[in-house]
Amino acid sequence: MKKLFLLFMAIPFWVGAQKTYSYINDRKFLDPTDLVGYNFRPCKMEIKDASTKDINAGDYSFGISQSNLYVDGGDIKGVYSVNNINTTEFGFKLLLMNARDPTLQGHLKIILNKASQVELLLFKRSTKDKEIIFYQKAIDEPQAKQDMKYFTDRNELVVQHADSLWGKKVIPFFVNNNESGIQTRLNPVDSSTIRFVEVVTIIDKTKKKDKDKLVATAIKEDTTSTPLANAKKTVDTKKDIKIIKEHFVYVRSFSKNESGVTEDKITKYEVKSVVEKQDKSVSPDGDRYQITIATNKGDLYMYLTAARTVNYIDVAEKSYLVRGY
Repeated sequence: MKKLFLLFMAIPFWVGAQKTYSYINDRKFLDPTDLVGYNFRPCKMEIKDASTKDINAGDYSFGISQSNLYVDGGDIKGVYSVNNINTTEFGFKLLLMNARDPTLQGHLKIILNKASQVELLLFKRSTKDKEIIFYQKAIDEPQAKQDMKYFTDRNELVVQHADSLWGKKVIPFFVNNNESGIQTRLNPVDSSTIRFVEVVTIIDKTKKKDKDKLVATAIKEDTTSTPLANAKKTVDTKKDIKIIKEHFVYVRSFSKNESGVTEDKITKYEVKSVVEKQDKSVSPDGDRYQITIATNKGDLYMYLTAARTVNYIDVAEKSYLVRGY
């Protein structure tokens, strides 16, 4: 059920790259399409039997598009055409050719661990050059604990059925921009959230002017205190009570405008319908269930595992992934 995204790289995305490392446990790479749009920023480099040195965050980077590998750093900086991406016993192997000098043909080996996370990058610019080993950084314990506490983890948030969406909140860990092709790791300071809100309006027809509103918010700790259950009981005892239920999705994200200023943006989607379908052929951890949320601004899609835990959510041109996906 997982969709293959059409990704386009208009400019080398290592230009102005984040001055941070990419971490081993940032995400899993299950097939070659997961590599597209990702920017690896290793912490150490080694030339076998020659030298080893630590490198600063962002001094070297490897960005992968559908057709090119963008390398930044030292003498290997350049744009390399990706002739092929092969799946191997160790992970993936990109066969490369220098865009400016076709005689330079080399490779990038991407070494995965048992969790399908990238630990090493082995780059060879040409058959005459030595292979350089680049090490991905292991996240430190304080940062790992902070991420675990803050972000929504895979296998954490359960959606038992489509109607149980309301009152849920997803704090994504990763964002894939399917229009530009860029994958971005989020941080707590980004405060990106997706909230599913049910608003219940109770109208007492015996009172012409007064109107009571009861709201079940998407903040989990608030849903237990809402008098929504009592309101539903009132419907059974009074025929002159009218209840109107409305559903909304609120997406909060940060983005830079044309002036380079970061904007805090909250987009409200009015829900028209919710439809679920299942693909039984998908693996237990895969995108077994798809929940389509039709809104006034287009359809949103939520993907769940066989255990009905959230994997990721498609909103407009972006895919919001939970931690560990």
